[in-house]
Amino acid sequence: MAHDWYAEYLAAMAGITRPMVQMRRAHELDPYSLTVNRDLGFILYMARRYEEAIEQLHNAIEMEATGRRLFSFLAAAYQQVGNSRAALAQLERAASLAPGDISLRSSSAAPRPPPANAKRRLKSFDDWKRARQQRYVSPYDVAMIHLALGTRTTAFHWLERACEARPWRLVFLRVEPRLDPLHGDPRFQALLAAVGPGQLRRSH
Repeated sequence: MAHDWYAEYLAAMAGITRPMVQMRRAHELDPYSLTVNRDLGFILYMARRYEEAIEQLHNAIEMEATGRRLFSFLAAAYQQVGNSRAALAQLERAASLAPGDISLRSSSAAPRPPPANAKRRLKSFDDWKRARQQRYVSPYDVAMIHLALGTRTTAFHWLERACEARPWRLVFLRVEPRLDPLHGDPRFQALLAAVGPGQLRRSH
């Protein structure tokens, strides 16, 4: 598992070649580990090798791996190749394991093509507003919903809020594919400069 954890750390530091080497090594050492097989799919997703990620994550499912993260990773990979129907199906599987998880709502707002999912995106936004009245909602999730809705300035506002709250997923800010459209914006570079991995926590 050490190679697995180290691979995720390296991915967060914005290099993909070294994490892939570590992840492949972890897989060689423990090819039947459900966690390793899932996380290899995650690293492939972060490397923008979406078809390979989909194949790997399905391999993990065939090994009887389950869990919200597995189906969320698979949905994200399907989103990136434009298979909205498959992405939503996997998000529904993830949601069935974590009812009320607003992060899944933010993911469900993203599947392409945009015109086909306008109603779903608006529903995710409405769900977020209701959830926020009842419990804590990570500003990172709110930012992802606004990014999916195309309200980029508001998305940046919530990403800035996320930098203050330090949710653990912010550690992958520079390598999350869904944020690729923001990379050329000076505001995104400012966010990267503001994020310190040592200051992140898993509380949100």
